[in-house]
Amino acid sequence: MKANPKHILFLFFLCILLPPEISFNLGSIRLTPYRLMLLILIIPLLKWLFFDSDRGWYIKLIDGLVIFNCCWSVVSLIINAGLSQGIESGGILFVESIGSYLIARRLINNQEMFDYYIKLSMFLCVILLPLVLFEMFTRIHLIREVASTIFGGGFYNTIEPRMGFARSYGSFEHPILLGVFASTFGLLFYYSNVVKKKKTMFITAVLVSLSSLSSGGILAIALQGALLAWSKLADTLKISSKWRKLILLLIISYLLMSLVSSSPLKFFLSKITFSQQTAYFRTIIFEYGAQNVAAHPIFGLGFSDWVRPFWMPPSVDNFWLLTAMRFGLPSLISLVAAVFILMNLILKTNKDKISTAYIIVLVSFVFAGCTVHFWNQLLVFFYFFLGLGIALVKTEKGPV
Repeated sequence: MKANPKHILFLFFLCILLPPEISFNLGSIRLTPYRLMLLILIIPLLKWLFFDSDRGWYIKLIDGLVIFNCCWSVVSLIINAGLSQGIESGGILFVESIGSYLIARRLINNQEMFDYYIKLSMFLCVILLPLVLFEMFTRIHLIREVASTIFGGGFYNTIEPRMGFARSYGSFEHPILLGVFASTFGLLFYYSNVVKKKKTMFITAVLVSLSSLSSGGILAIALQGALLAWSKLADTLKISSKWRKLILLLIISYLLMSLVSSSPLKFFLSKITFSQQTAYFRTIIFEYGAQNVAAHPIFGLGFSDWVRPFWMPPSVDNFWLLTAMRFGLPSLISLVAAVFILMNLILKTNKDKISTAYIIVLVSFVFAGCTVHFWNQLLVFFYFFLGLGIALVKTEKGPV
């Protein structure tokens, strides 16, 4: 009996949103529900991709870049940690990344399934909103604490309140992951034809994201607003090639910023973080991280510790930088190329409002990665969201 794709997609999102306390160890490998599901599905998904899917060369290029990104990460870990450890750690990373990308590619391949994704996302946001607001106002992290009581794992909140409110975790390992995750829904709700109460659902998604009180989620939402305003202004003024002209404006702005600031990066970070201390640390993390990339440009460091002053913490709050540090520039470049080619294809082939909304959200997702590392649930969702965009690429036969 053939599985219903809607049921699989629902189960996938359920697995993503289960708290990390629901997991078990198989030897040295920690298995969460979404990892277990992806392990079961990875072979059928790869078989479909290589033997059963009907793709144009441009879609094959994006698929190839994503696969290369994942495979290069495995090779990097093998070189840095040895064959056994590299295959174990790299294998899980490969399954999480390419598996979630292919779930979106395989399941969301027509308008009906894209609309179902929107409906499912609305359902999840409506469920999450009262829970995360409860966390925010009571400082009781309900989902994580209940899961810890039932399944063990010892959840301890070490995140300080911000502006007098608790930072909501939802079912994620850190509030910033919740903030970035929920920031991807609002604009899609507002421009989807299947959403009736557009403003209500938009506000619902935004509130879920803001409950985390994280710079990543707030940056993503603010950037979406700015890009949407530019899109509407450019359409009103009938500006052609509006996105290319925006990129040109950003380059000019960066050059002007260089004239008034000795460090444009430091100036930029000071405007998108809650404190000067956070901005300072992110600046020096980038500086020393870039030095590590320059020292190991091809295969990176793997999961080895990176070179830095003794007083600096080991965490790197930058997904793109850490990708280059761990797996080398080939892994980073291939993933960035896949993102840009996908956006260019959608802009060229699809003028629908929902496609513009997706592009804006994807750009905000990418920029949020400059302020947070994507790990566990959010990493899986990022690759899924990348695969989701393929459904918006139109060909002569219609949507992919």
